[in-house]
Amino acid sequence: MNLSKLKSLSKEEALKVTYIDLSNEGLQDISFLAKFKNLERLSLRNNNLQDIMPLKGLVKLEWLDLSINNLQDIKPLKGLVKLEWLSLRNNNLKDIMPLKGLVKLEWLYLDKWRFTLKEDVLQIGCKEK
Repeated sequence: MNLSKLKSLSKEEALKVTYIDLSNEGLQDISFLAKFKNLERLSLRNNNLQDIMPLKGLVKLEWLDLSINNLQDIKPLKGLVKLEWLSLRNNNLKDIMPLKGLVKLEWLYLDKWRFTLKEDVLQIGCKEK
């Protein structure tokens, strides 16, 4: 489904959608995603995102790709407790502690970080391999 079609969906129609791929769309504003309350998989890879607050209410997400954006603040991810897979590669993250409560998180992809990765990852409860 293309971007304009997604934006035009009613709240009722949006509730039927469980997967969206908006990779490589040049997005800066994702406020329209807040109505997709039943999303389980979402790819926002390679956009121009700085604000991911609209993701805060998408509590059914299990898989989320936020790679290659301009993110610094990931606090809106804090309540996404069903996340099992998360990619935050190629962002400008300064803190990953908002991920601490994501107990179902099995796969976490990070690079180009500006924090002490080993110490932070151990603090959020991920196992070192």
